[in-house]
Amino acid sequence: MIEIYTLITAVASCIAAIISAAIAIYQSYSNKLHQEASVVPYIADKLNLLELDFGTATFSICNKGLGPAIVKAYDYYWDGKQIEYKALENLILENIGSRYILSLTQLGEGQEALKIQHNGNKGKFNEDDSLVIRSFLDESKSKFVIKINYKSV
Repeated sequence: MIEIYTLITAVASCIAAIISAAIAIYQSYSNKLHQEASVVPYIADKLNLLELDFGTATFSICNKGLGPAIVKAYDYYWDGKQIEYKALENLILENIGSRYILSLTQLGEGQEALKIQHNGNKGKFNEDDSLVIRSFLDESKSKFVIKINYKSV
């Protein structure tokens, strides 16, 4: 006949083994989720107004995640309506005027999406220039949307 202490020890060992196996399975599942999340791209935008004193305002889009993002398409919207790239360029120039150089990159591999500079390298933005740019940027915040269609590898 088995002693009671031996039986208790065997049952406790089995319970400990089952709990250890369950923890190992959960840890493996958790690690897999973490590894997948670690290589997910994170598309972010940035509006750089710090360079206004140097005559430049820049809006950028970049991937701040760890994984690559393969961009399939960009859709531009102004005031809730989808517009084409060239129409967007014309709309921006109408709003800011011809005294500025507009560099609107047809978004591809680079980060810079929109750059506004003085026409003819005048240097710093004066007060009037800053007001025009800030007014346009304030309007853009509520009306302009870029939808980025991308996939993670």
